[in-house]
Amino acid sequence: MKLALPLDPVTRRQIAAWLMLAVGALALSTLYAVLVVATRTPLLSGLPATRELFRNVLVLHVSFALIVWMLVCAASLWSLAAGSYSTLRRFAQILAYAGALSMALTPLLGAAPAILANYVPVLDSRIFLAGLSSFALGIALCGASAASDIVQRLKTNHYDVWHVGALLSIAAAAIAVGSFFTSLVQTGVPSSHANFEVLFWGPGHLLQFVHVLIMMTVWTVLGDYVLGRAIAPRRWLIGLLIAGVLPLLSVPYIHLSASVSSPESRSAFTALMSWGAWPAAILMAAYLIMQLVQAGRAVWGKVETLALALSLTLFILGCIFGAAINGETTMVTAHYHGTVGAVTLAYMGFGYRMLQTFGYTVGHLARWQLVVYSSGLLTLASSLAWLGTLGVPRKTPYVDQAEQTFGTMAAMGLMGLGGLLSLTGIALFVFAIWRSIWMGGNKAVQRVTPHA
Repeated sequence: MKLALPLDPVTRRQIAAWLMLAVGALALSTLYAVLVVATRTPLLSGLPATRELFRNVLVLHVSFALIVWMLVCAASLWSLAAGSYSTLRRFAQILAYAGALSMALTPLLGAAPAILANYVPVLDSRIFLAGLSSFALGIALCGASAASDIVQRLKTNHYDVWHVGALLSIAAAAIAVGSFFTSLVQTGVPSSHANFEVLFWGPGHLLQFVHVLIMMTVWTVLGDYVLGRAIAPRRWLIGLLIAGVLPLLSVPYIHLSASVSSPESRSAFTALMSWGAWPAAILMAAYLIMQLVQAGRAVWGKVETLALALSLTLFILGCIFGAAINGETTMVTAHYHGTVGAVTLAYMGFGYRMLQTFGYTVGHLARWQLVVYSSGLLTLASSLAWLGTLGVPRKTPYVDQAEQTFGTMAAMGLMGLGGLLSLTGIALFVFAIWRSIWMGGNKAVQRVTPHA
């Protein structure tokens, strides 16, 4: 499959600006995560880290790791699929940068209580909430602007998988935005944890469809590249992508049938994600794993192969942990660390592919980075799942655990090790990207039609 990339310098700079924001958000989330891991690790919990510090850095870590990083990656991929410069997308970037900066600076501008709402935790500060709103508006404007350009490219590229996946993910994002405003109309401006939880419950579940659709699209691009051929017939792949978005057609019915604050609405969105978000992706993952196994050693010399294989494995593991969820334990955390880690690994592999396509060199550090990050995530997710089987609640620091048995201490120790490895892997990714750009900055990029 050919991946049509913009060749003009202005468009490339616009896409590069999104990528730099994404890498910066990932780096910042790593700094916050160091404190999160410290407060949940037995040997480090004696450091001067209070419960309030734990809650605040947890909000910032989740905000930048799951919201800013992943949505900026989505915006960069939408802009890439649009393939041309846009003044509106430039304005969207300014809003996103300003919003992310406001969120990051909030702790320095005064105390703000943490509200650990699911999917979108916040600091109860006007600065943080204004920054979050500005960032979200920037991402929404980018998607809306890119959609029309992608439609035009679909007509000229005979509905290739890459553009179909990008457009469907924008459609899923639009449904999530619609769900948010529907909830906002019913709840009003939130003023408590319960209000924030209700406001973000539906949209937060729907955003997972956006990330899964983009991940599946990236899988097809990486799979085509490492195998040197189409991984499957175009119609079959497009059918899987459509199957991934079809469950969202039930969203209007959910909103019409029950108030967003009702238990029925909460259960409906939970069931929608539990049964609708993963089947198409699991089918594609299983098929791709068989393809990679059949391809033999020839394909494993590419860094993209490693990223793809690890992303597929982590996603399947995350789904297995999701099926084992029983209550508000760390099994929930294990589930989303597996699935979110799979999305992140796909983006990392795609980032390395884009660097090479744009003329930069990716060294051996990339392979080590992927191994360190994935092994850390596997250890972290598995230890969280272990803690979940022991009934340990999530969103609590180590010092708040009522029962500290040998099993919980051992699992938390492994969790600390996994957290350290995954954070090291993220730091290596940031370093590898910056080093490739810095060392290759003076090299001329040959203007050729690249292939994914």
